[in-house]
Amino acid sequence: VQYGGRVQDALDGELFDTYAALWFCDDVNKSSFTFSTVQSEFSYRIPDGGEVANYRNYISRLPTVDSPLIFGLHTNADLTYRQLDAGEMLMSLQETLPKDAGVGTGKSVDEIVKETAQGLL
Repeated sequence: VQYGGRVQDALDGELFDTYAALWFCDDVNKSSFTFSTVQSEFSYRIPDGGEVANYRNYISRLPTVDSPLIFGLHTNADLTYRQLDAGEMLMSLQETLPKDAGVGTGKSVDEIVKETAQGLL
């Protein structure tokens, strides 16, 4: 999935090519250029000036989590991504438990996984 940072199939490649055609051009050097036309709390653009301090300051202000809207995706894309990511993490956790993890503790494997997952939240 392109939103997740990987190009995994032909559709991801097509999406990547579309973004590249829009963003790898001479216009990116203009002060009016932004990487997203969606109104957001953060302006995704190349910082003015060539000083390293300007870039470091800009990078320090980047949002921790990007809105799917800036990628042209619906807000549900983020929810879907997080649900799939959490599901994969829980599956990995369950698969790493020994098959006899419930022996001697009085708890089933499902109970141990549930408690561990709740502890992580």
